Amino acid sequence: MKPVLNQIQLGLKFLVVSLIFYSLNLSAASKRNINLEWEAIEGATKYQIKLTAIKKDGETGKSKTISLKESKWNSKIPVGQYKMQIRSFDYRNVPGDWSESIDFNVKSPVVKIIFPKNKEKIKSEETENHEVRFQWEPVEGATAYEVKIVSKDKAVKKKEIIEGNSYTLSLPVANLYGWKVTAIFENNEKGEERKRAS
Repeated sequence: MKPVLNQIQLGLKFLVVSLIFYSLNLSAASKRNINLEWEAIEGATKYQIKLTAIKKDGETGKSKTISLKESKWNSKIPVGQYKMQIRSFDYRNVPGDWSESIDFNVKSPVVKIIFPKNKEKIKSEETENHEVRFQWEPVEGATAYEVKIVSKDKAVKKKEIIEGNSYTLSLPVANLYGWKVTAIFENNEKGEERKRAS
């Protein structure tokens, strides 16, 4: 999936802001609903899932084993990286071998932009620079946000880590700008990237 850039144009008497952006998230407090389903094993009476969190340094956390009667699992788990194994039990309640380990990521929801929105026009009386306040909705569990702003001619390239959910920057008028914001979490994980805005 190609990242999308939020676009902004600053004119002499107006500022046109067209936004296309993307983002991501993590913390023990931030959870996402996940649904897992696998092919049922003939004669299986139950299943077990072994779920292990993988830390940023590659170390593994404590494993959690979950017993299930069906070949599917739906739960809310903290955002982060995991490895998972599955096994089945027969009618004697004897477990089979654990499956090979499967790695997967649980990412935070996309950051929602408040202002400026995609293709938004902003009037400006300034002839050289205009102060633009970028705003987005807070993401649960995020400790900071990465904001990137780039002009179409590449003369302006700005990347900042912001702790709040807004950022103000003075930009030259009469130019087109792109911007995106991404949530950052405790373990330095970044949130999910946004698909192209319509």
